Amino acid sequence: MSIESKIIDSVRLHGPVSYAEFMQLCLYEFEDSYYRKQDPIGFQADFYTSPFLHPIFGSLIGIKLFYMWNALKRPDVFEIVELGAGNGQLSTDILDYAKHISKDFYDAIQYTCVEVRHLSGEIRGSHSDKVHFIGMEELLLCKIHGCVLSNEFFDAIPVHRVCRKNGELFEIKVEWYESGLRETFIKLTDARISKHIEKWDVDIPEGYTVEINLLTESIIDNILGILKEGFILTIDYGDLPQDLYGIASRKNGTLRSFKNNIQVRNILDAPGTQDITCHVNFAILMDRGEKSGFKLEEFISQRQFMMDLGCGIMLSKLDNSEIERTMYVLNKRRIENLLDESGLGGFKVLVQSKCEFPINIPLSEDVFQRLRLPILTTDR
Repeated sequence: MSIESKIIDSVRLHGPVSYAEFMQLCLYEFEDSYYRKQDPIGFQADFYTSPFLHPIFGSLIGIKLFYMWNALKRPDVFEIVELGAGNGQLSTDILDYAKHISKDFYDAIQYTCVEVRHLSGEIRGSHSDKVHFIGMEELLLCKIHGCVLSNEFFDAIPVHRVCRKNGELFEIKVEWYESGLRETFIKLTDARISKHIEKWDVDIPEGYTVEINLLTESIIDNILGILKEGFILTIDYGDLPQDLYGIASRKNGTLRSFKNNIQVRNILDAPGTQDITCHVNFAILMDRGEKSGFKLEEFISQRQFMMDLGCGIMLSKLDNSEIERTMYVLNKRRIENLLDESGLGGFKVLVQSKCEFPINIPLSEDVFQRLRLPILTTDR
C-alpha cells in the first residue's frame, strides 16, 4: 500500500483530524512517511538547506563550537548533539573544520546525530569513529556536556491551524470528502490551543489563520533537562510573536509544502510525498530556556551570525585566491546565498547557555588569517 493510501485510510477512519495529526502521518508515522524514507535535500530533490549550499556554513559553526569548548574550559570530552541531522552533511563539515582549527578540540568531540531515518552509512572515512546515531527516545536518556545543535529542525514539528471567522475561532482540520482530502472548519474547543493562544500572545485578526505548535514546549524542556552544562544553538526560520502573527503578509499563516524545490499550491495533495514546514515561534524557546536557568546569548540573523564568525574574511580570501574562474563563481554565489537576508541569511540564530564563563571571546584576525577557506569543489 502506498504512503498516500495509508494516510487517506487513516483520515477516513479517524477524521476529521487536526493538521498536527495530518503532519504526523505524512512526515513521521509510517516507515515510508516522508522523513523516514528518503533524503529530500538537494537541487534535484524537494528543498535545500544551508549545509547543502556550501561547507563554509558548517565551518563557521565549527568556529562557534570552538568558542563554546573554550568557554567550558576545554573539557576532554565535548559532546555535540545535532537534532534532525538529515543526510549528515553538517556533521561532516563541522568535523572536517574542527580538525583544522585545533587537534585538541577535534579529539575532544563526540558527535551524536539524532534522526528518525537511519543514516549511519552516510558518515564515512576519518570521522566514522566520532559519530553515532540515535533516535529521540534514546536522546532523552543522555546527560550532555557540550552543545545541542539544530538547523531547520523545529520548523518540521506538527502544528495545529486556527482561524477567526465572524468573530469566532475555528480549528482547521482535514477530512475525506467524496474523492479527496479537504479542509473543514470546526469551532475551537481544544483548551490546550486556547491556552497557548493566550499565553504566547497570538494575534488572530478577523480572516487570519495561524499555526499553533503544542509540542515545542515539551521538546525544548526535554532538551534543557538533559543539557547539564553547555549551549543550545538553534537555526531556523521564524520570529517573535509580534513579527509572526497578525501580519498582513502572513494572513494565511506560514504552513508551506515543497516538492522538487517548488512550493506546492495544495498542502493536501499527494500526502506523505512532500515536505511540510512552518515558521518557528522563537519566544517559546527563549522563555523555556530562561525558566530553566539558561542565559540568552544571541538572537540574530544567519547573515549576522556568519559575519561575526569571520565570513567577511573568508570572502576576502576567496576574492584573493587563484582558483579557477568557474569554481570561484560557484563558491562566491553559494556563500552570498547563505548571507542573503531575503532567503537563508534571514533565518534566525538563537544561542542559549548554561555556562559559568562567557562564550564570545573572539579569535584574533591573525588566527582567522591562518584558518583556511573552505572550498566547494563539486556540487553536492
